Amino acid sequence: GFGAHYGWLRGGMPPAPADGVVQFKRAVQDLKNKSHSKITSLTSLADVLYEAAEEVSNVLLDEISTASASRLQPLISVVDSILKKVGKDYKMHFASRMPHAIGAVFARSDASMHGWLEKMLNMSWRKFDLLPPQTLDRLDQVFRSPAAEAAQAAQAEQAAQAAQAAPEV
Repeated sequence: GFGAHYGWLRGGMPPAPADGVVQFKRAVQDLKNKSHSKITSLTSLADVLYEAAEEVSNVLLDEISTASASRLQPLISVVDSILKKVGKDYKMHFASRMPHAIGAVFARSDASMHGWLEKMLNMSWRKFDLLPPQTLDRLDQVFRSPAAEAAQAAQAEQAAQAAQAAPEV
């Protein structure tokens, strides 16, 4: 189970970085919902694995790039938690790949997820300076890109069609 990955958090020896990254990857793959305790454990593990910040960041962003829609909020919440509680090198590693990963998420998610992502960007990452200004600007562009606008327009059109197709009450 999930707890087995974290025995060392309760006083055991911390893992060697390479083993730790494998543990982190397994734990990330196990994350299916916004479990506060799992997000906290992953953040603690990222802190312990600070020397491997680049690998840890890549594990998380790779998972975000391919995860099903239902897992995106929990995974992005882990990124947010690591940025807030660990920061430093993680900021740099997340900054370089975040616009691409979030762009991939945006392209395959719905309007409610788009709203959630914009809130995360503005109410957390921008508000607390968690990412460099140029990364925040690139994320803004993701939300305003032609693809994003096309996706939003298509959804608006689908909603309009659904409304027209609905039988009169």
